[in-house]
Amino acid sequence: MLLPVTDVPRRVPTVPGELPVLTDDDLAASFAPGGRLGGLVTALAQNAPEGSRLRAATCLAIDPDLVETASVMRQAAGYQVRRPDGSLVPGTGGEAAGRWLDQLAAVARSGCVMALPYANADVAALARGGLGALAGSAITDGRAVLDSILQVTSMPGVTWPADGVADEQALDVMGGSDGRAVVLSADGVEQGRSQETSGVVPLAGGRTPQFAVLTDPLLTTAAAGPNAPDLRPAERDSGSGRGTPVTSTSPAGGPGPLSTQDLVGALAFRTEEPLDAADGEGPLVLAPPQVWSADGAAATALLGAVDQLLDANRLVPRPLDAAVTAGPPPDAGALPPVYPLQAAGREVPPVLVDAVRRTSEDIDDLGSAAVPDAGVGVSPDEVLTPLRHGLLRPVSAAWRGRPDAATGSAATVAGRVAELRATVRVVEPPSPYSLGTSDAPILVTLTNGLPVTVQVQLDISSSSGLRVAPIEPQLVPPLGRRQVRVSARWCAPASSPCRRPCAHHTVNSSARRAGCRSARRSTAPSRCG
Repeated sequence: MLLPVTDVPRRVPTVPGELPVLTDDDLAASFAPGGRLGGLVTALAQNAPEGSRLRAATCLAIDPDLVETASVMRQAAGYQVRRPDGSLVPGTGGEAAGRWLDQLAAVARSGCVMALPYANADVAALARGGLGALAGSAITDGRAVLDSILQVTSMPGVTWPADGVADEQALDVMGGSDGRAVVLSADGVEQGRSQETSGVVPLAGGRTPQFAVLTDPLLTTAAAGPNAPDLRPAERDSGSGRGTPVTSTSPAGGPGPLSTQDLVGALAFRTEEPLDAADGEGPLVLAPPQVWSADGAAATALLGAVDQLLDANRLVPRPLDAAVTAGPPPDAGALPPVYPLQAAGREVPPVLVDAVRRTSEDIDDLGSAAVPDAGVGVSPDEVLTPLRHGLLRPVSAAWRGRPDAATGSAATVAGRVAELRATVRVVEPPSPYSLGTSDAPILVTLTNGLPVTVQVQLDISSSSGLRVAPIEPQLVPPLGRRQVRVSARWCAPASSPCRRPCAHHTVNSSARRAGCRSARRSTAPSRCG
């Protein structure tokens, strides 16, 4: 049984020295004991304690970004919430976030834990959009973040993609991130006419050897409720009615104890047949949707029903990591992945992936100016890593089927990166520059609002006759400024009365100055400067 611990991404990228910023304060209520996430973890702690059969059969699938968000919310300095008008107010959920995180860590250390990609990123959408490297970092960085904060060792080499489906590009990304195993829906592999709902099978077509642990599509649909998307290929729906929308008033997929009633019924149906461990079939894997709104009451009802099925010997608990360690049977044939058109239609749209790419290029440009080992400030990685993690929030699987929410998230990240880039700038002088002589130096002040040393290339151009000597790259300290003396000379443009003297005295600077002063006095002073 996989139990997702996820939420929609809410954090705005910040750099060291800034307070964390969230887009809203809904997590303050959700982390509380009576909230959705608080109740979910409490239900696990009370009904599936360490050493129990339920805990042995349960693997927590956790979004590392959610855990990291709770970690920054609990900091002594607190956090801020951005209002719709852009103003910031103090957040109120620090204490609740700390309690929730401690309880989750205790539950996680008692059994199996799987790290979802950071921010539950849509690996397939990123891979199909040419951002495979970003998708790979979502997987590897996600595991590192989760293990560090919860002090656990999550299952290595296992990835659960959005909707339990992946194409070959996504599988290559997961395989390149040490992903030898993936958790896929049984409808996510091509099985021909024989439809199995469980098993551990080798995958065909990838660059690296991989296998899939199959989840039962019926149980996933029952957990999601009547509004769950049908991801099964249309060609397999012919004559079966499996692709036909069904109108239902079932509370499945929502909050409350009845939320899991359809799932309990489906699980009881699946376990009607006597269990025969010698038949060679793989484990029955119950996997709700990763974006699941079940709360503590729903989880308590589900765990209680599973416990009764265990008592009745209709289920035998088996750890997911044991199935991964064992791998597929030696004689199992490899099956190609299936990525339904319906799943592609629910992906974060390509236009948003392109927006993320442009913001990524801006971050790379900023990173090229950051100076490592400068001896002051923080390291470039400490500044850039939160920004790169922020790129994953607009492409979260939480936004599948919600393009407007994804667009808003992408705009937030792009705007924040633009704000940070704009803190490295030339300070506007209080008055226009004025040259005492035609080759007097110009004093230019550079300021750096980032906590890392940056190297700035200053370029001054003019169409009014100003000629500037080459300027060496300048190092500007963290949160500091630097004044630069720029060697410049002024030579009047063609329309100015100063043009002839300046052009005539181009070698001797003192003569040039005298010539221009003479010209100013004798011709049109207002046009020479």
